[in-house]
Amino acid sequence: MTLNRRLATAAAIAVAAAVCGFSLSMTVGDENASYAASLTLAWAYVVLAGGFSAAAASDRSVAAKAGAAFATLYAGFATAVYFVQLTTVLHRTAPADILQVLSYQELGSVMFTLELLGYALMALSTLFIGLTISTATRVGRWLRWMPLAHGVFAPVCLALPIVNVFGSMPRASGAVIGVAISFGWCAYFLPVALLAFAYLRSARPSARPPVRPATWASASEVKERNSMHLPAAVHDLAVRLGVTSQSDPQTVALTQKGRMKPNLRSRTWLGFTASQTISTRACDFDWRANAGPFGLISGRDALLGGEGQFDIVALGFIPIVRAQSTPALVRGELMRYLAEIVWVPHAIIHNTDLRWGVIDA
Repeated sequence: MTLNRRLATAAAIAVAAAVCGFSLSMTVGDENASYAASLTLAWAYVVLAGGFSAAAASDRSVAAKAGAAFATLYAGFATAVYFVQLTTVLHRTAPADILQVLSYQELGSVMFTLELLGYALMALSTLFIGLTISTATRVGRWLRWMPLAHGVFAPVCLALPIVNVFGSMPRASGAVIGVAISFGWCAYFLPVALLAFAYLRSARPSARPPVRPATWASASEVKERNSMHLPAAVHDLAVRLGVTSQSDPQTVALTQKGRMKPNLRSRTWLGFTASQTISTRACDFDWRANAGPFGLISGRDALLGGEGQFDIVALGFIPIVRAQSTPALVRGELMRYLAEIVWVPHAIIHNTDLRWGVIDA
């Protein structure tokens, strides 16, 4: 797992934990604990937004960067509001009139208004992040619309203080309404964090060098260049499978959706979604799948640098199956690479690790 993926999935877990902590602190009536949870949420969300930015497709980079930028602005306001509550207001180290201005508990106060501004910025962040989420997997389809819908909070949070909704509202009524909204938000955003974990766990990083052909050769030049080390029948097979002189990818990316049995004797089928990259230059592939509720069970089958890998984990870190890279495993992975070469016919021509020969002419 790359550092980007580790940080992003850890941030998703931290956001989920902070939401739960915030909800619990409201239940027991511990205001300072709710401030600490909100502070943790803000910082973890910045890293989570960065994870979505790293996983976004290149044609969605503007939305990804906007989402990360608004997340940073939100964290700045949240840090100022909650840190002041946990220090100056908690220890009452300022004059009484200043404390009244700084207290978050005063409806319509400076800090209360800044918090609303912060959550408006967070809502804008989730709106832009939702635009970057791929719907190629089931988790992505579930996740995409939740951040987009959360963006509705942005104009609401901005409008409430502008029209002075809290100016004439009794403090008790405002507190009840605020707690109800907070619990509703927690119930909504906790699934977002869990789905974000599953999505980022399996997302392929977007920061790859662009795949470009090394040279633009004519069809006759391609045939002449490859006929020196490929039998004619093998070269013709590659052409029939789709190789042209105008394409020369170094990797091919696939997405899959299907069902599999946990074991041969099982009568139940487990739905899964998967993504796979296959190299055309070496016997390398990397297949990652998610299954179970919210895709919390993940699997990886890979052959990278001559080493085989087969792992199944739950929640991203609890091992269920972990195979050692033995010669038998490597042979099995090589057989899979060869079986799937029809999906990457360019490997027939460009993968110099393969040796072709005519057995029966």
